Amino acid sequence: MDPKFNGEWSAFEISMVKSLIASHNANNDYANDTNQKHNNIVNQLQAWFPLKEKRQVIKLYVELVVEMTMQA
Repeated sequence: MDPKFNGEWSAFEISMVKSLIASHNANNDYANDTNQKHNNIVNQLQAWFPLKEKRQVIKLYVELVVEMTMQA
């Protein structure tokens, strides 16, 4: 796949990802299983952005979780 086509995240896509992360963080259903929470979020993101490689999705997710944690 052409890296220029699927490599860059738009501001809108980043906003969508942040929104999903925030909604899952507000949901207490995952209080006892954070690994399941992370897996569910990554799987949802992969479904939303099927043209992105899984490693790209995971990388953005980790970056945004760290950023959002530092802002809190």
